[in-house]
Amino acid sequence: MILLEQLYNAVIGITQAYGLLGFFLAMIIQAIIAPIPSEALLLLGGASFGTFWGGLIGSLGETVGAVFSFYISKKGGRPIVKKLLGEEIMDFADKWFQAYGGRAVIIGRLVPVVPFDAVSYGAGLTKIKFKTFISATFLASFPRAFFYSSLGGFVASEVARKGFVSAFNKAMIIVAGLIVTLLVLQNMVVKRFCLL
Repeated sequence: MILLEQLYNAVIGITQAYGLLGFFLAMIIQAIIAPIPSEALLLLGGASFGTFWGGLIGSLGETVGAVFSFYISKKGGRPIVKKLLGEEIMDFADKWFQAYGGRAVIIGRLVPVVPFDAVSYGAGLTKIKFKTFISATFLASFPRAFFYSSLGGFVASEVARKGFVSAFNKAMIIVAGLIVTLLVLQNMVVKRFCLL
């Protein structure tokens, strides 16, 4: 737990010290080091640099980091994962990505409870083509990054205008609405994709 906190603080420090370039590098690092949540950094990017720059640089950093994660998994992960999980699970993942291809990546990118890097590492373990993976990642990373950046920018502007308590209350109402929406969408996705 202490190591995770140190990693997170280091990534935040890079962003604060080097501005947009630091934010870009932090997004790449978080995509490779799985426990660091990209959502937290995107919120920080939106609060620090505004919705446009936070979303743009955040999505580009996520995409570059996803490429690294995909290749790390593709080049060295499959034999180890196959030994740990077994051939059956790997066959299922291969069939799922083969059947749904880019849609599987897009859905994984847009559902907030699915970690961004888990999709990258998972896709790298399958036979999905890199072109399909990167196209879907690029397509889905922009709305995701802009959403979290705009939320971060909104909270920062509310704190500046009305104070922390008011901004916190509004943010909690938005988060509650998003959780309900997420649960509905997740239920739809689970029903659709579990009926393979």
